[in-house]
Amino acid sequence: IGSWISGHLLVDICVRKKLHTWPLVAEEAFGSNGYILMQILQTVSFMLTGIVQVQGSGSLWQQAFPNSSLCQWQWIIINIIPYAIFLQIPSFSGDFLMKAATAITLVLTAWRLSIMTYYLSAFGSYCNVCYNHQTPTSIMSAAANLVFSYGSHAVMPEEVREMRTDTDMFRSWNWANAVALPIYAVVGMWGFWAFGVFNSGANMILNFKDGPAVRAYLISSAMLGYLPLTYGQILLFLKVELRLGVSPSDYLRHSNPERCAYDWIKSVPPALFRFVFRLSVLSSYALVAEAFLGFGLQNMVSLVGAISVTALTFYLPFVLHFKLFEWDMWNKDAMEDSDNVNNSYSSLPLASEEKANKNHEESGTEIFGDEISENRMESGALSTLSTAKGRCILSCLNGGGNGRRFVR
Repeated sequence: IGSWISGHLLVDICVRKKLHTWPLVAEEAFGSNGYILMQILQTVSFMLTGIVQVQGSGSLWQQAFPNSSLCQWQWIIINIIPYAIFLQIPSFSGDFLMKAATAITLVLTAWRLSIMTYYLSAFGSYCNVCYNHQTPTSIMSAAANLVFSYGSHAVMPEEVREMRTDTDMFRSWNWANAVALPIYAVVGMWGFWAFGVFNSGANMILNFKDGPAVRAYLISSAMLGYLPLTYGQILLFLKVELRLGVSPSDYLRHSNPERCAYDWIKSVPPALFRFVFRLSVLSSYALVAEAFLGFGLQNMVSLVGAISVTALTFYLPFVLHFKLFEWDMWNKDAMEDSDNVNNSYSSLPLASEEKANKNHEESGTEIFGDEISENRMESGALSTLSTAKGRCILSCLNGGGNGRRFVR
């Protein structure tokens, strides 16, 4: 419930203030200090998580091919190839690459749920199941991993930017929670009943009897299941690329070469720049992952990631919204009619946006340039399942836009 409400509060900030990144939201509320701290929090979290994802993906290949003579460090190197392909998705907009990756992910998710449902129904629980003997370390690790289930807040401002109509995000968030949370609850409790503390922490599928369906899923997941890993990394890449003037909507040439931070960038096709830059970052992740293989890096990063996800999900949206609007959201008499919502939004002061553009004038980069705003998210993360008229429990559009926008 806290995650659901905080998501609506965050979307409300993005829509009303026209701010489409976490650092700009933090800057609007707490000035330059908030901007710097949020940049550090996001960047460190995404980089550490990226290293662990590279390391963990190597384990998925081992699970898919258990009889192979290759070791995990070799699988990590092999893993770079398909991961690099998925990381070439330019942005969160609904282009072909994002649509194809989303379709693959949905198929894999449905396949995974089908396997779980069938095997849990057909074979039931283990003969001997233990539900206790938890240690402080196992409890802490499980809690840290659980928090990642609510990590979509980290990219939510960018998703709002890519919506055709930004207020659609309210209803999208409702649908996302209505679909995902019951699945989390049912699968989690059902799996704990069946396997107890003997459940494989690496992959729940490994608890099931090996067979063609399970084996085929593990192989397909290892080769194609990268999209959920890319969201944070794409956001991280865009921080750099937009600052350098490389637009995610450009491929063979720069539509606005005057915005490139350096002259040499103008002569490099945007698609080639993205490929080399992102592959270089991924290679550095692999190098660190190899260096710390077997040193418990994942536990440390899980803790760091859990801290950042907890902040972005469970308390920062509440703090930021109260700092910016106080109790404004609860006062329906202070709000405009929803018929005038879009007009009132368009007339809101865009101080932070203008400030961000001003900060990048010297480098020729305008973060919110036309070529960026034209990108629209048609598909992507689970939190954008619907593109119907947006509304939420705290701020909603009633009667197709005929009622008050903000209601008690």
